Amino acid sequence: MSGVVGIIGNDSARYSEFWACADRLQMPPGWRKEYLIGGDWCGARNSLVEFVLDGDFEYLWFMDDDHAFSPDLLWRLLRWEKDLVVPVCLMRTHPYYPVTFSERLEDDANGNARYLPVHYPDQEQSGLIELEAGGCAGMLIHRNVLEALESPWFEYGFASEDLLFCQKAKDAGFTIYCDLEARLGHITTAVVWPTTDSDGEWCVGFNIGRDTRMVVPWPEDAIEREVAKV
Repeated sequence: MSGVVGIIGNDSARYSEFWACADRLQMPPGWRKEYLIGGDWCGARNSLVEFVLDGDFEYLWFMDDDHAFSPDLLWRLLRWEKDLVVPVCLMRTHPYYPVTFSERLEDDANGNARYLPVHYPDQEQSGLIELEAGGCAGMLIHRNVLEALESPWFEYGFASEDLLFCQKAKDAGFTIYCDLEARLGHITTAVVWPTTDSDGEWCVGFNIGRDTRMVVPWPEDAIEREVAKV
């Protein structure tokens, strides 16, 4: 098994916590890191796809520089041996809804895509669930998917490049999964994490500094609106 950790950043010093996570990442044998700093995000993703296909690698794992993750996250995703699998991740701004989506809704009046975020309080805390779409950061993609789609794999349109890629993959017959045990932090002033409280209920957690941990209730209002701005 071989693969590429495709790291995309705006600035090599943008988020020190991300680079600390990248340094601690447990790399499987036959894997390498490839860095693209600055420039167009769709162009960077497409360049990484070309690098994987030209190099005959089996997997591509995207990681963007505004995320935090455990050293074993890549191994957790690889264990499922799926074509497309993502971790649980939240938006870094209020109301912190998930960037994993269970259903595509009708487009809004301006033709922009709307997706329904996964309602994690209805889910178990381990295993796999199927998705309609997910964010690219933390997305593990098998070579089969990349070979089945035409270039450009990533482009801007009625939705973000993440969602458009997922739609292309779904249209090509692939299933997108989310690993409920794989958690990906989203860095802002604090790191926003999907987590559980003392009662074992899903909630939104914040790591602030080294010692302070704060949680707020799961964003039920975002789910009730059934609208995800993407």
